[in-house]
Amino acid sequence: MGNCRDADEAFRIANYEKAIGLYFVYLEDFPDDLRAWINLGISFGRIGKSAEALKCFVRALELDARSSEAWLNRGIALAALGQHEDALDSYERVLALKPDHQQALLKKVEALRVLGHDDEANALFRDFVERRKAQLGRGAGPDGQ
Repeated sequence: MGNCRDADEAFRIANYEKAIGLYFVYLEDFPDDLRAWINLGISFGRIGKSAEALKCFVRALELDARSSEAWLNRGIALAALGQHEDALDSYERVLALKPDHQQALLKKVEALRVLGHDDEANALFRDFVERRKAQLGRGAGPDGQ
């Protein structure tokens, strides 16, 4: 039986190869653990295995289609694979769930630029900067709180 704590610890200290092996063992017994699938996918991504990472995020989304973290990481994996239109769709799904998600906003800007939509990317970035200034002026944290 796999132990998720050991996998999580390997993940936490950036020992991604070890984490991958431990998450595989754990997921054999607990195949519906959303967090384990996401961490497994992130681990694959961190060692440059974006196709494997993508499979993990697809599985995570099968478990919870409203997981903004799974959508965000799906987009990152797709972008690494050169699938920028699909990555953009993933970032837009994050933003539909969490409109002020800063990382998704910035990843969307990147995707728009790669796709040649510079005007839209620039407008989105300017809007992001203005909202961020307003948040900081109110003493809000990085997530607007």
